[in-house]
Amino acid sequence: MPKFGPPPAEDIFDDELNCVRCAAPTVWEAPRCPVCDQSLWVKRREVESRSSAYWILVELEIVFVLLSVLLPLLLFTYIGMRVELESVLQLLPVYLGSVDLPPEKAAILFGLVPRGLFWLALLPGGLAIGILIGLLSRWPPLYFVMLLMEGLRIVAGLGKLVIVISSRLDALTPAMMLAFAVKPAGRWATWMRTGIIVGDVVLVALSGLSLALLLRLYDHFSFQKRRLVLRLDNDVEGNEIGLWLRGRAYAQQKLWALAALHLHQALMLRETVEAYLVLAVAYINLARFELAEKVLHNARRVSPGNSRVEDLLALLAEKQKG
Repeated sequence: MPKFGPPPAEDIFDDELNCVRCAAPTVWEAPRCPVCDQSLWVKRREVESRSSAYWILVELEIVFVLLSVLLPLLLFTYIGMRVELESVLQLLPVYLGSVDLPPEKAAILFGLVPRGLFWLALLPGGLAIGILIGLLSRWPPLYFVMLLMEGLRIVAGLGKLVIVISSRLDALTPAMMLAFAVKPAGRWATWMRTGIIVGDVVLVALSGLSLALLLRLYDHFSFQKRRLVLRLDNDVEGNEIGLWLRGRAYAQQKLWALAALHLHQALMLRETVEAYLVLAVAYINLARFELAEKVLHNARRVSPGNSRVEDLLALLAEKQKG
């Protein structure tokens, strides 16, 4: 223990139920402080730091976004080239039915990718982006929306599988014969069919894994009410720098009693003029002028001639006169 230190203030710190702002006595059940009328409770996340399972799910959703956007884009680009479209974006009005294509081009387009398959191919990408936004925001109402999205993604993947497996991608009609007149078309259709089936099986399996991880992470989105108590934070106890930084942070939040407690303990480990100054401000706001004066005299001893110390002493003198 150092030779010098802050003056004792046991009457402030002896009861952890004292208000963390004004140090007035309170009872556990009280919703607000009877003196400063500030809330004694705060809503905090059940899990403050993100777990490894959370980051695995985030990485998985990023993969989903890339795959769900890249694979359909490649497919639609190839089809757009087959039907001689200038841009892939021109497929949208065609599938909406607002633009008609010549029969030969329509045969190629809808023979390779039916309307239902087109929209199901776009759905997982939108869902993956929505789930990723919900994960990063950790907004509680979005949790259940994400569960619904996960379920829809699995249903969409299974729907695509049913459509592809039940569809025959060979030339059954004269129009389709025109579509497959280009030699690579038939081979491409077969490869595409196999690729879609394998890809959808993988995406459905990964969607199931994503859903299982999301179910485990409910506590990352939920909040619980916690009572503010006048107690040292466990993660900084015995750490002079941690106590000083935490005390300064609490002073910035105007939690004066909690700030004074942490700064007092920091000064018991090592004296610094910065900690003395913030502690003096805390005591002034707690109307503990005698303690503030002793703290400032200690600060003057540690840093003689410091203008900030003299300014606070002048402010303290005005407060005492008033």
